[in-house]
Amino acid sequence: MRRYYFFPILSIISFLLILVPVGIYFNNVSLAKISGVLTLLITIISIRFWFHVLRSNSNRSPVVKLSINDLYSLKRTFSFLKNWSSESQAILQGRIGVALSEVRFLVNGGDVSREDAINFSFIIALKYLNEDILPISKYTVSGEALTASIQLLQSKTNLTFEECIAICADANIVEVIPNS
Repeated sequence: MRRYYFFPILSIISFLLILVPVGIYFNNVSLAKISGVLTLLITIISIRFWFHVLRSNSNRSPVVKLSINDLYSLKRTFSFLKNWSSESQAILQGRIGVALSEVRFLVNGGDVSREDAINFSFIIALKYLNEDILPISKYTVSGEALTASIQLLQSKTNLTFEECIAICADANIVEVIPNS
């Protein structure tokens, strides 16, 4: 576990920040300028460092980014997605990426294709849309439990975002198999 070095860095930033008005008060503008620039640079570098340490300590998988081909395939499978607002689609893409990074999908004991995993993640993202984190993360999800929901949604041609959420939230679509 790496340390954040929060207080030493914060004390340096505070000292440099105090030097700005002190330099101006004593008519040493070059000291104030150098102190201001150093404050800015050290703050930017330290924030990047803190985020890096935080990410490395969080034990979370990086979110999977969907490619244009993945989005095309998803919109081909669920034709009603074309009618949704870009904001709803962006929210859903982010949640699908989280589901893809944290859930393992199995069908008949074997891994599924990327397209099927994206379709399953679509259902899971809709089901747990109002949750801050996926309650099934770090689990293996049975694809058989999701196939019926995918077929139900494919049969609908004009669903709104809210109707889709309601269908997925009401259905018992997720059969979770704990990782061994």
